[in-house]
Amino acid sequence: MKRLPMLIGMLLLLVSSRAQAAIIIAHIKVDNSYSLYDSRNDAEEGDLIGSWTFGPGADTWACEIDAESPVHYLHVRGWDVGVLAGFLGDFTLSEDDPFVFRNGTKHLTTNIIDWTVRRDGWTGPTLPVTWAGYHDGHNGDEPWGPYPDIDADATWIWTNYGRDIGNDSGRLDRFFSAEIVKTPMPSIPEPSSLFLLGSGLLGLAGWRRRPS
Repeated sequence: MKRLPMLIGMLLLLVSSRAQAAIIIAHIKVDNSYSLYDSRNDAEEGDLIGSWTFGPGADTWACEIDAESPVHYLHVRGWDVGVLAGFLGDFTLSEDDPFVFRNGTKHLTTNIIDWTVRRDGWTGPTLPVTWAGYHDGHNGDEPWGPYPDIDADATWIWTNYGRDIGNDSGRLDRFFSAEIVKTPMPSIPEPSSLFLLGSGLLGLAGWRRRPS
């Protein structure tokens, strides 16, 4: 009988175990402005995480993403009104959640491989992702200089090396997307299964109390 409280405690722990929301940390800078979203469909904008317009320095955002959805898309809508555009950032998922980026890790930087970009909204055709800047797009490239809050391995990215021409009003929009996928996790018994297991344990405890 000494083990019965321990067994009941384990059952309560299992019953209370649920899929927890995953946490994503974002460090981001866009020349000139951006909005950051979490979406469950690559063709839809999604839920707004945060946005910034014409601000100095890099921004840091933290948000929860629904662990019930098997796929998420990190969406960044950037726009520029100058002669050179670029998007720089790094993104990290919490270690104890079941998600990874499409690169198979918990960490993602801006680069020309792991991101897609569109010109005409989230449903438009994809365009080639290029580095942006005057040299090779590294974090520190001109004209922006280094952003110490963002991973040194991050690359400024855009289309056409950041030299695209905007619309009639001078504004240039680009729609960036990176996929987040759920990895297999050890299954947690359903409440009905736990009830049957608990009943069995309690019955076993009662049987062990019977006199021989």
